[in-house]
Amino acid sequence: MKYLMLIAFVLLVIAVAFAGCTGGPPSAPSPQTIAPDPSAAGGSPVPPDFAGDWSLLAMGIQGGTQTISPIPAISLWAGPGVLNGYDGCTDYSAAFTFTGTTLPSGTGIAVGPVQVPDTACTNNADEIAEYLDILGRTRAYAADPGKLTLTAGNGDTLVFARPALVPTTLLPPPY
Repeated sequence: MKYLMLIAFVLLVIAVAFAGCTGGPPSAPSPQTIAPDPSAAGGSPVPPDFAGDWSLLAMGIQGGTQTISPIPAISLWAGPGVLNGYDGCTDYSAAFTFTGTTLPSGTGIAVGPVQVPDTACTNNADEIAEYLDILGRTRAYAADPGKLTLTAGNGDTLVFARPALVPTTLLPPPY
């Protein structure tokens, strides 16, 4: 009899243990309750008017007084804490952080250093070097849904547009 009672007790314990597992899957949290993690990938969440894909339209050098029409293949992608892109020759990347300051040319940002693999590109080398130099010296940005301007401390600028808004004459040929 003791043996049957022991078996009944063990079965009862097992039944109680499994009873808690039959309630169905837990409900997923509502997306509105999940806040972005500001410490992830180097900083604050990226504002929607700054984040995403951009194509370079113009570079302003010498304090922005001389405009250079860039090669059409230069692109930028802005994500949490990182800028990636193609400079017309190779891919590049740079870390960035928002400084929390407001400057005359926009919101404060610190970019750099720009990381580029060693390549032997000779086409447009001066223009690419100028672009990467300005990008690495960027201290402010101004953005709206269709235009992004990055400004270096000396006033040099990089002006971008969303790829869908770039005139087709500025886009590279399809490969």
